[in-house]
Amino acid sequence: MLHPGPTVDKLANGLGRFGVILFFFHTSFVLMQSLEALGPASPKWAPTFYIRRAFRVYPLAALIIGLALVTRVPFSPWEPQWHEDRDPLTIAVNLLLAQNLAGRPSVIVPLWSLPIEIQMYAVLPLVFRVFERKNWIVWMTWCLTGAAAAAAVVYALTRHLNTLAFVPCFFSGALAYKITRTHKPTRPASW
Repeated sequence: MLHPGPTVDKLANGLGRFGVILFFFHTSFVLMQSLEALGPASPKWAPTFYIRRAFRVYPLAALIIGLALVTRVPFSPWEPQWHEDRDPLTIAVNLLLAQNLAGRPSVIVPLWSLPIEIQMYAVLPLVFRVFERKNWIVWMTWCLTGAAAAAAVVYALTRHLNTLAFVPCFFSGALAYKITRTHKPTRPASW
């Protein structure tokens, strides 16, 4: 059996989640730069961003989901059996990358983070616009407070944080972007 035991599994799961958190931070930072480069004054600014993101993520995700289904790839290496719960609804929400919103399992375990990433894409142009405001700090404080309150309510009702648990990761990347645009470094990068 491929399962390494509870201690190694917990460590691997924690390291994997930490890697995803770093990825979410980095992605939001880089995508804020992309939004800036697209020229926010253009009327097609946000639709262009959404179309680019969709074509970057959905075709490959659909291919991987299709291959996993055709070849009957197990959910994960530590669960080598085929899951029979891959019904048409589960497959459809996986193809839409909305399995977390629909309460359906991912076809394969690595797909758990893609819906969260897609949902981050949906609000990133709004975050960019908030940063353009003079009182952006107040707006971001309200956004983070609202997200924390919503996360608490969702967790109390479902015992699962879902996308809201990762809002600080995305906001941190966006905030790092804003700081690089408003403050000059006081120390050389070599430090």
